[in-house]
Amino acid sequence: STFALDPSALIGNPGFTAAPSQDFSLATGSAAIGAATQALPTAVVNDITGKIPRPATGADLGAYQHAGS
Repeated sequence: STFALDPSALIGNPGFTAAPSQDFSLATGSAAIGAATQALPTAVVNDITGKIPRPATGADLGAYQHAGS
């Protein structure tokens, strides 16, 4: 079987704030900010920290919503 790359996939540095120290939040300018292409399930209202609301569309990719999004 073959696998096709999702045409909306982001390839490259995800733009984490400080990955070596395990800070996987998104840094300002990350290509993952606002890059979600599908609506989130209605049960997902906040990011993993529980503090930052996630928009219904145009959310950031990953577990952390960028504070400036």
